[in-house]
Amino acid sequence: MSGKVFFIPLSFLFIVSFKQHPPTDPAYRPIRQQFEKAERLYNLTNATALTDSICLTAFKKAVTMLNSLQKSGFSDSLLYLSHSRVGILSEVYNNFPAAIASYLEAADYAGSSGQKFKMYIYAGAVYYKLNNFDSSSYFLLLAEKNITHVNTVDDRVRLYNSLGVLYYDNGNYLQSKNYFTQSLRLVETNGHADPLVTYSLRLNTATCYYKLGLYEQALDIYRNCLSYRKVKDPLYMNMGRAYAGLRQFKEALRYFKKVNIVSIPGVLNEMAKTSLESGNVDSASSWLIQYQNEKRHFQTNLLDDGVNALYSADLAMYRSDPMPALQDLQEALLIFSKSFTSRNIRENPENFTGSFAYYRLFEVFSKKAKAWEMAYRKSGHREDLHSAYDAYAAAISLLSYIEKSYETDDAKLLLKQNSGQLYMDALAVCLKLDLLYPNAHWLECAFLISEKNKASVMSAQIRESNFLHTSDRQNELAARERNIKFNIARLNSRTEDRLNTESLQKINDEKSVYETQLVSLRREMEGDSRFYQFKYTDDFPSISQLQKSISPDEALISFCNTPDKIQIFVLTRNLLRHTELDSGELIRNLIQDWTRILQSPESGRKIQIKYVKSELYKLFVKPINKLAGDQKTWIIVPDGMLFQLPIESLPCNENGGLILENHTVSYEFSARFMVVANGNSDLHGSMHSLISFAPFSNKGADLQAEGMEWLNQLPFSDKETSSMNGRQLLDRQATKDIFLKNQNQYPIVHLATHAMTNPDNPSASYIAFYPESVHIADDLLYLDEIYALRMDSCRLMVISACETGKGALARNEGVLSFARAFLYAGCPSTINTLWKADDRPTSEILWSFYKYLQEGYSKAEALQKAKLEFIRNNPVDRNPAYWSHLILTGNPVSLYKKKQPLFWWAVFLISCVMLICTAVWRQNKSRRFSQDLSDY
Repeated sequence: MSGKVFFIPLSFLFIVSFKQHPPTDPAYRPIRQQFEKAERLYNLTNATALTDSICLTAFKKAVTMLNSLQKSGFSDSLLYLSHSRVGILSEVYNNFPAAIASYLEAADYAGSSGQKFKMYIYAGAVYYKLNNFDSSSYFLLLAEKNITHVNTVDDRVRLYNSLGVLYYDNGNYLQSKNYFTQSLRLVETNGHADPLVTYSLRLNTATCYYKLGLYEQALDIYRNCLSYRKVKDPLYMNMGRAYAGLRQFKEALRYFKKVNIVSIPGVLNEMAKTSLESGNVDSASSWLIQYQNEKRHFQTNLLDDGVNALYSADLAMYRSDPMPALQDLQEALLIFSKSFTSRNIRENPENFTGSFAYYRLFEVFSKKAKAWEMAYRKSGHREDLHSAYDAYAAAISLLSYIEKSYETDDAKLLLKQNSGQLYMDALAVCLKLDLLYPNAHWLECAFLISEKNKASVMSAQIRESNFLHTSDRQNELAARERNIKFNIARLNSRTEDRLNTESLQKINDEKSVYETQLVSLRREMEGDSRFYQFKYTDDFPSISQLQKSISPDEALISFCNTPDKIQIFVLTRNLLRHTELDSGELIRNLIQDWTRILQSPESGRKIQIKYVKSELYKLFVKPINKLAGDQKTWIIVPDGMLFQLPIESLPCNENGGLILENHTVSYEFSARFMVVANGNSDLHGSMHSLISFAPFSNKGADLQAEGMEWLNQLPFSDKETSSMNGRQLLDRQATKDIFLKNQNQYPIVHLATHAMTNPDNPSASYIAFYPESVHIADDLLYLDEIYALRMDSCRLMVISACETGKGALARNEGVLSFARAFLYAGCPSTINTLWKADDRPTSEILWSFYKYLQEGYSKAEALQKAKLEFIRNNPVDRNPAYWSHLILTGNPVSLYKKKQPLFWWAVFLISCVMLICTAVWRQNKSRRFSQDLSDY
């Protein structure tokens, strides 16, 4: 049980009535008699091992006799039934290879898609029992393709539960929960649910909650299951693990001790882990040894053997003894990876196909790396530090593979949240190796580790979306995917309504249906071998590729937060530099103070502003200047809380000069987005290169009846785009419906409106349009809805609304903001706001921005010049709180060809006139000189 979910026993006693009339030829009579004899034995109510053995032999004889006949509908039907019965009986008596062979033979003779469906499920389930997850997945997915031809609830439940178990073992607990939930709903609405099936499915669903860290929710379900008069061992096992997750160790051990060891030997491993976590080393050792002794007598699962080796390594590490830990970890590695055979503790697998539970394999790699680090600290041997890096590299490679295999973003983000620490640890090892081997490749490795996992979810979506639009068939699938995501987004937005528990459950059930549809659709996409290969190809550019994408005056400045430090990498066209800021926590506190000052000038007065600015320059900006100060253009890749910091608002020298005055600044979610098709996108001469929406230019809106807030009038919002030649929609014209119809029809889309960001629940964040519906929520564009849009024809999205750059922080993915959502939808660049700012400054800056943009400046330069112009025109508002809230994220290149200023045209014309005059004067002078000579 420590390795697998409690698997619902498949209800194999299905009866397929044999309605086809047999041929009248007397030669068929003995065959029919043989089959009927076998059927009678198969359907005995008091069957024994002996009768089952006779039955199995009888069916095999029937198969031999049927194979001698000429192929017909009659023979195929009997062969299907006979092979399926042989498969079931073989599985009951643990002859799994024979069972699989019989099920697949039966599938060949199946007369309907429903019959094939059954056999594929059975084959997939047996492969799962053999821990052959790849083959199990293959046949279960074949069954899912035929599910539209299946009407029986039992078969659908069987499939969804099997897929739920499979996703569980792959570590995708969110999708696993969706499948278990759907199975449970099918059973409960069937009217005559099997109590054992209901009980088992509830256990499986609760186990997913446990794995997601939702221990209390899991325990609520487990406690409700105590009333079932069913086998309790799996229930006690899972309750013990949930209590252990809550660190209630005594309660955990109390439930573990209720489990029958003969039924679930793996409980001994869980008791050992719980004892170790509570500090009881002797008990932990005793339970681990007992498992090793008991497995000689009980039928243990190979997965539990691997867990025992893994926990034995934990015990050795607890005792600060890395070498025995490494031996145990290598043993676990052999078990979980399946195809890897080396017992050399310095070697790791490179291919993960056919592995056992991926999350266990990841656990082995990360612990192996830690063990090698401990060995290095004790021995000082550089080889041990190399081995630590090799283990981290294997873990990172596995994580990339797992992430690509997950079909939903929620699952990918959860994976990144749980694996973020590993990247920090791997980075630390690389930097240690760089100190030991200066000028080797270790600094490049450190940069790639720091950068490679940033925004990988968003990057994968953009790449795959672009690929899908290359063919009509895949384009159709992409459209279906967007539709499903849009439906999920609508359901997510409804969960914020004040609904009762029953209504929320109904919404969540409906959402799980859409999410499983999304998973099925993604697998259909992967049926295209070109898409499959494209999806699993590593897309992160090399250092040299990145440097080719950097202009001579540009510097890419990438940050990485570690617990005590801030790592800064600066990449220019020719160099990669690095510095480590030791006062990481102090700097982050100063940045927090500074952003608080910017966002709330009134409360900011309580903070010593001069001190904060001075310390930030000394501790933070000065080291950056040392590495990148010579470069005019800075492209910032933030990390963590740095996403809320506008770098250009900071002092760039001791005299208080602003970074804004010396550097053009833009932002990226990852260095990977630097490698794009650069160059001007000439929009000059376009009649309608922009569409803008200003729904509150003349009056506000009252949303309080909907449990929201009053939206004030934005009187300057209609002026923000007046310097542009475009289509301007005000008030009643600025509706959500018109936005959705036009959002991918214009190169520039501008929203001058209200927005609300909810970092605690990103799905509740919205952008407001003109309220025209009975239910105001229908006029709000929710964050999740944006992810379902297609905006690859839009080149710049300007979101002039409060806090559109804020959002929940996702580890190694960035801030889940509106800016990210529009980039995710395919728009290469956005301008967004980091905090609530006055309407007038925002309007003035954006008016100037568009003016400079049309003159051919890059987006980043146009925004810089617009801010500087605002400061010059409004010296009282020089405070960065009034202008630094607007930032550019994404591709900074220009959208218009550079215009030749009038001054230079004038200089050119004057120069031409002067040249002509000079030429005429010289010609006349030459003539006079010739005349003078002749006179002489």
